[in-house]
Amino acid sequence: MDVLCAFCEEPVDLKSQGVLQRITGWERKRRQGGANQITLRQTLPEYAHAWCVDDRKHGIHQKQATIF
Repeated sequence: MDVLCAFCEEPVDLKSQGVLQRITGWERKRRQGGANQITLRQTLPEYAHAWCVDDRKHGIHQKQATIF
C-alpha cells in the first residue's frame, strides 16, 4: 500500500526522516509560545513531505499554477 502526501498527493517514504505525521492533542499555553509537551497525543494516519509542510507554512500550495 502506498501512502500519499496530504498536500502534493505524491508517494511518501515512511522510513525517510523528511516525513511528518499529523497528530492531535492538547498543549498548555506558555508565555514563550510553542509546545514543549502535548498531552493525550494521538497520531493520525496522515503523512506529508517536510518540504510540502514548509511550503504550506509560507502560503504556497503545490496545486497552484506557476506563472512564468
